[in-house]
Order: sequence, then C-alpha cells, then structure tokens
Amino acid sequence: MTSGRLDVRPASVSRASQAKAIASTWRGPVTRTSHGLPFFGPHAQWGPRVHFAMAYGGNGITYSMIGAQLLRARIERRRHALESLFGFERL
Repeated sequence: MTSGRLDVRPASVSRASQAKAIASTWRGPVTRTSHGLPFFGPHAQWGPRVHFAMAYGGNGITYSMIGAQLLRARIERRRHALESLFGFERL
C-alpha cells in the first residue's frame, strides 16, 4: 500500500516508477442508463447523420461488438434485430 491506496501495478512497473513521479493520470465520468443498456444510433435532435454510442456504464467490451453491428447496419441503411432495444426510440 502507498498513501492508503492499493498499488495494483505489476511489480516491475511499481519499482520503475519509484524513482520517477507519475506525470499524469486520466479519469473520466462513467455514464450509464437507469436500465443498464447503452444507446447506439442517431438521436432525433441531431438528425440521422449523427450516430451515438454512449452510456456503456463500464461494460464497453460487452457492448462494443453489438454497438459496432448496430451502427454499421444504420450506416448501410439496413435494419438490425436489436435496434429498438438499443436505440433512442425506446425513451
């Protein structure tokens, strides 16, 4: 432990960084919907040519393939079986 925080870096990285202070870190908000499903596709406010992939809530790996398939289908003007489940129309 370092300063009350658990050091989860591999030992080699931990030892190497002891001689050098960490120059920067990255942090971002975690967004999620109340039901846990992300949004993929266009939103009426922004028009049909602006596509969103948002509110994964930490499940990016789980939903990334579904999102890619949904967005590709939209761009190719094809229907996708899951579009109503992940689209903004469900609001």
